Amino acid sequence: MQKKSLVLVVMALAAFALAQETAVEQHATTEVLGAKTLVQGPTYEDVYCAGYITSQPPQILGYVSGNWNTPNEATTGTHRYVYLTGSSFEVGKEYEIIRHVKDPNHARTYKGQAAAVRAAGQTYFEIGSVKVLELRNGIAITDSSFVCDAIHPGDIVVPMSQREIPRNHGPMAFDRFAAPNGKTTGHIIQAKDYDLLVGARSHVMLDIGADKGVKPGDWFRITRTYESVRDNEVDRISLGSRDMVDDTSVNPPRVTGASLSALPRRSVGEMVVTQVTPKSATGTVIFALEEMFLGDGVEMIDVPPPAGPEAAAAPQPPTITCNAVPGNVRMGDTSNITCDANSPDNRPLSFAFSADRGAVSPRENMAVLSTRDAGAGPITVNATATDDRNMSASTAVTVNVEAPPAAPQPSLAGEAMFKNNGAYVDNRAKAMLDGIALRLNQERDARAVVVGFADANEAPALAMKRAANVKAYLVTTKGIDQSRIETRAGSGGGKKAEVWIVPNGATMP
Repeated sequence: MQKKSLVLVVMALAAFALAQETAVEQHATTEVLGAKTLVQGPTYEDVYCAGYITSQPPQILGYVSGNWNTPNEATTGTHRYVYLTGSSFEVGKEYEIIRHVKDPNHARTYKGQAAAVRAAGQTYFEIGSVKVLELRNGIAITDSSFVCDAIHPGDIVVPMSQREIPRNHGPMAFDRFAAPNGKTTGHIIQAKDYDLLVGARSHVMLDIGADKGVKPGDWFRITRTYESVRDNEVDRISLGSRDMVDDTSVNPPRVTGASLSALPRRSVGEMVVTQVTPKSATGTVIFALEEMFLGDGVEMIDVPPPAGPEAAAAPQPPTITCNAVPGNVRMGDTSNITCDANSPDNRPLSFAFSADRGAVSPRENMAVLSTRDAGAGPITVNATATDDRNMSASTAVTVNVEAPPAAPQPSLAGEAMFKNNGAYVDNRAKAMLDGIALRLNQERDARAVVVGFADANEAPALAMKRAANVKAYLVTTKGIDQSRIETRAGSGGGKKAEVWIVPNGATMP
């Protein structure tokens, strides 16, 4: 082993021992009683974030070409815009992001590890998943819906796989010195992030896979023989040393490499397989009696079925509720649809929206409904939440689209009557005009049109004079802005002047 690798192993041993000391003591106390109860099985993250070794090249659809802040930001977290370059991407579909990796330190913790990894295939770490929002000029704009690790440009895009999350088994005795049972055996050859030590919740990779009949949900006992000391450059330093015996002993027998095979095999933990490739399997360590090492053995075991509530619980579909704000809009306006969804089984959810009219623009658990060109009346928006097992729930909300108000029309507000051949605004006319002035003061955006008339036996010019006198009273006496009042001469008989109120936007015929 190289000196650099030896230093890394020693440092990792010290750090792991310090972090695990309390946990190991607690497990040891439980183990004295001869049994243990597993309290937590694999999670979604254990299944989709563990990485794997495979001899079968993945189906590469493209790669990550950037994000919203490229080039100022190289990494991308959850629910950020991620850009994909490639082919065959579909809007609304989810894709997995993986990374083809190598160990930059070239650290090996046991003899033959490098050969075992090469025989199993190439190593890939799972980075997360993205959902395509839209396609623009050959670039897929996606939302990073689930992230195991920061997404980087150059990461690989592959089809999203559907995997079951194994259930935990029921309580069972844990035998520290279980004899070999004759079932499938293998070794831990690598760990996620190239960890050198393994503990509870660690993700590990084995040198056995589908070629040995391994499948997701299989349970393995993690074992170690004392003979493995001979393959560990650190542990074998003390093998056969006088420091192992008491100074007062007289000619004690020494522990040698030859005598190690007689010592019992130890059981140090349990793991469950979450993913299988042709020549390897990935699993999660559920229970660790102590720190474990790359090179430790694994042996398939039979486990009791889940007991209690976990065994009885059937898969539960998600639930979803939505509301529209505002629920009533004018034609051409928009309404925001917001949904609250929950998975009783804590599964990741995706959302889909549709409407019987108008246009819906979705964004995660929200959507914007545009009523442009939709017409008046109720619009039904359907929302669906779907988990990774294709179990779904749907609901609908209604947005009422109001028809635009009728166009404003001019209205006759009053008539000022005049004597024959006269244009004087008398007190009766003034009282009527006072009411019109009050209305004009209340309706600041309206204007007035005064139309004067004259009988056939009167001079035609009298019609405009009557209209002008009405305007003069409103302007000089009542203080109405003269720019708001228009005068006209009407056709037909009558010793009068009509006053019309014209609302803003209306046209006087």
